[in-house]
Amino acid sequence: NVWYMTSTCVNIAVVFLYFRLLKMFKDKKGEYQKLNKSLSTMLTVYILGWLFTMTGGSFATVAAPDHKTFLVIAVLAGIPANFNIAAPFFIYYFRSTLYRQAFNKILGIKWASDEIVTTSNQVAPSQPEEQIQG
Repeated sequence: NVWYMTSTCVNIAVVFLYFRLLKMFKDKKGEYQKLNKSLSTMLTVYILGWLFTMTGGSFATVAAPDHKTFLVIAVLAGIPANFNIAAPFFIYYFRSTLYRQAFNKILGIKWASDEIVTTSNQVAPSQPEEQIQG
């Protein structure tokens, strides 16, 4: 099937790209180590999601007795592919402070941990003291 071959080629290219990025950031320090961990997590999620989806699609092609059954199996097997689409945001947001700060800046989100918040519990009098006493 042309669709499965094309999908396989695209997914192999994506995995290859992730491995190249992992290798590129491997010797870096600081935030790049966190980014490398994020990439490793993303690669694992991507491979597992892709593997489950492709295995389910292949199983549906062979085992489904009719077209409706094939569609049900293919749709259920495709759920991990949707997780693959949504996963990068959550993985990078929660594992990389650089990504989180950039995303928060774009959305205008300010957290107390991102900047120093000062408060004062002293209240300035509305009238000078001389007018209060006299």
